[in-house]
Amino acid sequence: MEPREIKALMMLNNITNASIAKKGKVTRTWVSLVLNNRRRSSRIRKLIAKAVGKPVHELWPPQKENAA
Repeated sequence: MEPREIKALMMLNNITNASIAKKGKVTRTWVSLVLNNRRRSSRIRKLIAKAVGKPVHELWPPQKENAA
């Protein structure tokens, strides 16, 4: 999913970056970085997925490696 789609799901479920940050004991900035695919954190991704009621692999499908 695109970051904007995940954010829309969060909005529909009244979930904020702040609420995820509090549960994950990280900053809102860190949550934003994970949402926008600038950083990876399986722990934060799991918290977001659980909050919106979707499996992690649906929100962040595995990336295919580019063959060199």
